Amino acid sequence: EDKKEQTVGLVIKYLGKTLEYDVAVTGETTVEQVLNEVVQQRGLLLETKDFGGSMGIFVKAINGVANDSGSNMYWQLYVNGELSPVGASTARVRPGDTVTWQYELQHEKE
Repeated sequence: EDKKEQTVGLVIKYLGKTLEYDVAVTGETTVEQVLNEVVQQRGLLLETKDFGGSMGIFVKAINGVANDSGSNMYWQLYVNGELSPVGASTARVRPGDTVTWQYELQHEKE
């Protein structure tokens, strides 16, 4: 079996650093579950706020790097290179997908 077929790639980009993880998944899962796996297995430091319901979790900080409203820098979620319209609890991924959390200037809402 090709390892890629059974994993979701998690890429975390911030302040010139890129961390990459392969997370084993069985079938469809959520980005939140992928994150939790890396927190438990690889010691990623994650700070979230759970809004419950359809909002779900909001990522506040990764590895100590926090959203900063002053400089308008936030953690943004991409799935397969596309900015996710939904949050980590709702965004669904399948084996072979890539999840990217990028710390960057907040996109202007259209």
